[in-house]
Amino acid sequence: MSRAKTIAVIGSGVAGISAVWHLDPSIKVIFYEINSRLGGHTHTHTIEIEDEKISVDSGFIVFNKPNYPNFIKWLEILKVEWARSNMSFSFSLDNGSFEWSGKSLSSVFAQKSNFFSLKFYNMLFEINKFNKLGIQLFHNPSAIKNLTIEQFLKTNKFGDYFIERYLYPMASSIWSSPQKKITNFPAVSLITFFYNHGLLRLTNHFDWYSIKGGSNKYIDKFLESMLQKKRNFNLKLNHEVKKINFAQNGKNNYQINIAGLKKDEDTTFETTVDGVILACHSNDSSKIIFEEHPSQKLLKKINFQENVATLHLDTSLMPKIKNVWSAWNYNSLHNFESCSDLPVVSYWMNTLQDLQTSQNIFVTLNSENNIRKDLVIKSMKYEHPLFDIDSKIAQSNFKNVQGIKNIWFAGAWLGHGFHEDGFISGKSAAVEVNNKFVTG
Repeated sequence: MSRAKTIAVIGSGVAGISAVWHLDPSIKVIFYEINSRLGGHTHTHTIEIEDEKISVDSGFIVFNKPNYPNFIKWLEILKVEWARSNMSFSFSLDNGSFEWSGKSLSSVFAQKSNFFSLKFYNMLFEINKFNKLGIQLFHNPSAIKNLTIEQFLKTNKFGDYFIERYLYPMASSIWSSPQKKITNFPAVSLITFFYNHGLLRLTNHFDWYSIKGGSNKYIDKFLESMLQKKRNFNLKLNHEVKKINFAQNGKNNYQINIAGLKKDEDTTFETTVDGVILACHSNDSSKIIFEEHPSQKLLKKINFQENVATLHLDTSLMPKIKNVWSAWNYNSLHNFESCSDLPVVSYWMNTLQDLQTSQNIFVTLNSENNIRKDLVIKSMKYEHPLFDIDSKIAQSNFKNVQGIKNIWFAGAWLGHGFHEDGFISGKSAAVEVNNKFVTG
């Protein structure tokens, strides 16, 4: 009888969790996580408000049925409950001198000056123009295959008012990326994402959901299920993998040597496995993997941007006009020429998670210095992928390096950067491992 294979999964975000879940039960799994908790961007905080404990998310928050089918099917298997969410978007620019939201007609014209502004009406016209053109190009993507969004907008003569007060702020918020970086975003990727998420319609017909009690509920259910199934599963929290090297043991047969640091003990560790799924970010994978691996050139094409998220109670980062307040709120104190900085986006968590409290609770990206210190609950750092033409080409070529020397890659960065992308990539990596070591 052949020896059971051992696979290391490095990184416990949704991609790593999906990979572990989908690996064959005969495989021994060592699950490495650098932090003291599982989940990556799935991050729930329990806070006390008015003598009540409330669970608030600060990373992954919402999903919908059309674009998260695999993730939702898995939630159903785990019997995770979810509830309706509210997805609306507002813009507050130039220190509140320009504000609007598309959630209703009254919020579009909540700022009375918009009602008398020809520029504002032209922006609304161009939103409709962009939506119609986007729908056409979604069905003919080859027409814009190699264009950046900046090139696409210039070619189709879109005005600066529309670009700076609608499209770039929205895209910057969605991908947690500086507006100046959005200019290099592949046009076909942006339009595809907007189409799939109902953003090329005057009204968003999708129902959005959040997980009842916080996103961490699915991690709890995952761990419970692994225990119930008595899976050969060894979780290693606070383990930072520093390096992996390989040793060949016969033709196309490799042993992977893993070395790293136990952060809570400040001691080193080493182990040997049959294969590795790198379910961490591309920049982290590049540091861990040996230089001669053919994935290195591709990994270095996909970069990440650090964003600081602050959980707080300060209303000052929200639009000045209360009727404009939305689920997502883009805030800029400056004009577009000064927007090379990171996006400032405030998530109104009461609306997104249907929190049962009268106290307004927010998560704001990249404005920690503008929030009253006495109203700050917690600050966290997250990294988000930066996409451009080169990164999209690299993504398409990853299929050529998966499994070489028994190393596979998974992560939301292999798709659009969202939870479904991470879940699918983790599953795909696990299927390839199963095919090689079990069914193959």
